Amino acid sequence: MGGGIAMKAATNINPQLERQVLASLFVSDESVGNSDHALTAFNSLSVGDFTDNTCCKMFIAMKEVCDAGFAVTEEAVFAKLSALKEFCGVDGMNRFDEVAGAIAGSRISQILPLSKALRELTRRREFVRACNCVSDALDKGKSLREALSENIAPLIDGESLLDGSVGGVLTAKTVFEPLASAYCAASKGNIPMVATVPTKLNTLDSALDGGFRAGQLVIIGARPSVGKTTLAMNFALSAISGEVRMGYVLFVTLEMSAQSLAEKVISHDASHSVPKNEAQFRWAFSRCRQGLVALTDAAKKRAESPLLFVESVSDVRHLCAVARKANTKTPLCALFVDYLQLVPSLHAGRRYEAVSEISMRLKSLAKELKIPVVALAQLNRSSSNEDRPPRASDLKESGQIEQDADVIILLSRSKDQSDEEARSSGCRKVLVDLVKNRNGGLTSFYASFSGATSSFSEWR
Repeated sequence: MGGGIAMKAATNINPQLERQVLASLFVSDESVGNSDHALTAFNSLSVGDFTDNTCCKMFIAMKEVCDAGFAVTEEAVFAKLSALKEFCGVDGMNRFDEVAGAIAGSRISQILPLSKALRELTRRREFVRACNCVSDALDKGKSLREALSENIAPLIDGESLLDGSVGGVLTAKTVFEPLASAYCAASKGNIPMVATVPTKLNTLDSALDGGFRAGQLVIIGARPSVGKTTLAMNFALSAISGEVRMGYVLFVTLEMSAQSLAEKVISHDASHSVPKNEAQFRWAFSRCRQGLVALTDAAKKRAESPLLFVESVSDVRHLCAVARKANTKTPLCALFVDYLQLVPSLHAGRRYEAVSEISMRLKSLAKELKIPVVALAQLNRSSSNEDRPPRASDLKESGQIEQDADVIILLSRSKDQSDEEARSSGCRKVLVDLVKNRNGGLTSFYASFSGATSSFSEWR
């Protein structure tokens, strides 16, 4: 089996097409700059699409020129390549000219068709490799289900991003008619004009025009132990607490177990039926019958709530596949990921690329499923070391998160509350800073974080 598949793989290599793709990306007039078609191609292609060594090196050089904001001219690219030993001298220039001259005449109109054809060959090679891996896994004693899940399922998930619903052309009728229906229904008082997931923090909801919206990627960033998981859990409960059920909430909990998260939910619910004093509350939960009865009742009620949990995923593609499957069975109104940097990646040792891919795929998933995706993220130590509130640039391991996010909420402990004051009151004063809001204004306010009751509320 392996030999037959490997032989077919050779037919999925086309060095001439690779040269044509690169030649089509060159700009003849530097003042014009890179075309929109070229920028689209650069974003869709990767070095893995090229099997010819010369083409690989040239694509890397061209991408570096493009990413730096310069026109991809033959002069600029060859200047980059000249630093490489293999492109020095006459032989290197001949190799460069062989690629650059692969297409004569007009090139711009051919960029996207050629790029699409090259990507198709890559996808076929990936499928062949996956089939070989399935064969090897079966030879090593793995079950067919496990072998297909590890090797074929990720490809199917990736293919779903390439169907007609992603990147397809939408007519004005397709876009405007649903809006007209929504406005009409709202004018008659039937449904809210825009479905949102409220946060139940009035200052935040006001800035967000009601809450998180469909298609948004929301990032909640904080240093460890500031309360981002509890805040996300509060938001998740807000999404399912309305009189009209909008859908299920899927909570991907990678930092703690589903049971540990459920205990936070129960303590949040039960806090309404035990003493309000923090010290009495802790005692009631751990010792008295009143606390145990409240916990029992809260657990029984939540057993029927529209909450779904996932404790582990193999990578971000697996996470997306799980969300799609869940949405098919029980329509989702929101997805929570705790937390972004814990999602496994195939980019071993390359954290920037890994986190960037996770961020981009979560944003695509939000648009595809038409729900808000709320992802928690760690911040680096800069804000703590510099004794200042955190900034969006403090998001750990990738600037791509800041770029992809529609909403960024950063949490930090208030500097005007001592640890002793926090312990005596049982509440930590936390700065909630809305530092990015693509569709509205920004705001900053203080909230009260109670670890015992697993709750956030505005500071009084």
